[in-house]
Amino acid sequence: MKASLLNQKRYLSMARLCLAVMFFLLAGCAPVAAPVERPVPVESDHMEITPTPTLDLGNKRELFLPTNTPRTVGSQSPTIPTVETTRPSILVAPDQQAIADLAARLSIAPEAIAVVRMVEVDWPDGSVGCPQPGMRYKQVLTNGTFIQLQVDDQLYNYHSGVGRPAFLCTSPDEVVPEE
Repeated sequence: MKASLLNQKRYLSMARLCLAVMFFLLAGCAPVAAPVERPVPVESDHMEITPTPTLDLGNKRELFLPTNTPRTVGSQSPTIPTVETTRPSILVAPDQQAIADLAARLSIAPEAIAVVRMVEVDWPDGSVGCPQPGMRYKQVLTNGTFIQLQVDDQLYNYHSGVGRPAFLCTSPDEVVPEE
């Protein structure tokens, strides 16, 4: 009789467990709430759609920001504030970034700087050919540029990589691409 009672308790425990599992499985099959439809704005007779004027960011870069902002007929176009950037942009050619940086460092005119060499490079790692002592870098080929500038008899090597503007490399372990 005791064995039968023990089997019955095991059976009830298993049945409860199965019911709990079925509950969670069925709960996952519940319907998802239907998406809410939002009304689409309708252009009225007294409104016109105009694009936002071109935004001049300097350095001969322009960004056109289209918009569907309605304005009433006869009103002034919206004005966009001028944005001044101080950090170099990756949209500027790497040699121009390097020349501007070196001219600022040496306090000389950019015209006094000569580009000796500029080549596209697949750098062997994330250091883009300019590893710094004590630093670790991703071991992945990185597209970039090697730029060698000259002022008088002195050479200056600049490196750049994907998403990284050109910078002066002063590392003793610098990688210089073969000619």
